[in-house]
This record gives sequence, structure tokens and C-alpha cells, in this order.
Amino acid sequence: MLYIDDIRGHSLDSNMKYLVIDNIRCRRYVCTLEFQTDFIYLFKIIDTKVSVNKICISKVDYYLNNNLIKAAEFQKQMVST
Repeated sequence: MLYIDDIRGHSLDSNMKYLVIDNIRCRRYVCTLEFQTDFIYLFKIIDTKVSVNKICISKVDYYLNNNLIKAAEFQKQMVST
């Protein structure tokens, strides 16, 4: 069982790239972590062709569905093989 302090204390590495699902556009984008608070992750989409280039993910949503955010390095290995 997860507690509020567990969710609040979870953090992501701001130096990594992540594949983040954008539920509005129904696709995954390569992003960098721009900001994180107790309960929110804010990502910036690297692709400059996307006009609205921010994705906000609640930490609670991430705990309920950990497929929302994935490390991009894993995807890079799959593409190169």
C-alpha cells in the first residue's frame, strides 16, 4: 500500500530523457523533466515541431499507471537492434 509520503518522496532524474504519454494527443513523446513538486511532474517535449510542448503528469496517476513515463534510453536500445 502506498502512502502520501511515498508518493511525495518519489523523484525522477532531471538529467535523463523520458518517453511520456500525452493523453490529449494520444501519443508518446521524448521529453526532459523540467520541474517536479510533491505531486506533479512537468515535462518539456524535445520535438520543436510541437507547439504546446509541456506535459503535466500527476505522481498519483504515475503510481496507478507506471506506463505513463518510461526511460528513453531503454527505447533507444530497442531501436538500434
